[in-house]
Amino acid sequence: MAPAHPHSDGALIDNTAIIAHLQHRTRHIIFANTPYKPYSQIYAKVHDGSHTSEEARLNAWLTADPFGQAFYALFGYIADSPVMIENASRMISVVFADGRARLTELMTNLDRLYEAGKPMVYTLKDLHVIENPFWGVEPHVCDLTIINYYLIPAFGRAVGAADNPVVYNETTGRFDKPYDNVPELQIAGENFKPGSFFKRGPCGVPELNLTAYTTGQINLTSYLATWTINEAWEPIVLDRDTVFEGFAAIFSRGIHEEL
Repeated sequence: MAPAHPHSDGALIDNTAIIAHLQHRTRHIIFANTPYKPYSQIYAKVHDGSHTSEEARLNAWLTADPFGQAFYALFGYIADSPVMIENASRMISVVFADGRARLTELMTNLDRLYEAGKPMVYTLKDLHVIENPFWGVEPHVCDLTIINYYLIPAFGRAVGAADNPVVYNETTGRFDKPYDNVPELQIAGENFKPGSFFKRGPCGVPELNLTAYTTGQINLTSYLATWTINEAWEPIVLDRDTVFEGFAAIFSRGIHEEL
């Protein structure tokens, strides 16, 4: 009998495409992320009162996992989890220096934006890229803008007030069904109904069921993404502090310039 060779659809070690840009020494990278669970749940775990130090809050934030392990590995954080065997191979993906300090900076500012009900967009400026022979990455400096999509209350109220079937619930901070998972539409199991074609594959892992998304769910998620970019086009200022300079400034410089 021929030996079995496991395969995947790619992006098992790095699904961010950030490394590909670092290989080309892109000066400014924009990375968009949609968590698989509402950020309100992540925020609640970090700020439940049990984490009294910044270090403890960062550990809780990384464990809550708003960005995925492939993203943290770029900064040298590898999750210690026996069910995530692929994490052992992610140590080859470290490309940024001062990883925990820069992740703490990202967490702190994204939480400030979340608390203010603003788009969660932040730029880690002047990231020091270290040499990574495996990926062919050479030392240089880059800026990394992170867009973290979430259901911004102002967007929910604006959509809910319009003449359409979408209802925004002020109590839960979510849309009512069937839009309650927007923008965190599940990769597998969304709109699952008993007896449907959805089933579990080997080892009980859900198979992809992207065709189950409704047109309304897809469009609403797209509208939220567009609204987020529009709201972050000009600088986002909190307490006289410019947290994000705005996409207008970024694109006026050009994001494709290389060192």
